[in-house]
Amino acid sequence: MKVLTFVRMGKKNPLVEYKFEAYNMFQTMIDSIQDETIMALYRIRAQFIDEVEQPEDHLEGAQAHHDDVLEPQDID
Repeated sequence: MKVLTFVRMGKKNPLVEYKFEAYNMFQTMIDSIQDETIMALYRIRAQFIDEVEQPEDHLEGAQAHHDDVLEPQDID
């Protein structure tokens, strides 16, 4: 990890130098995150399954009665 160094007052504004150094450190961090992400993606191994199970039909044999919903309701 890089440590911020003391900037002497000779013709350089310490605040500006601090901001430049902070930006450079941020860019280094972003580059590192991108590199680690790409390396992690390269290590992923896909596994293929020969047989796919058919999902269980939980509604098998169920009956739906929606006729009453389509008719207008009398609200008094």
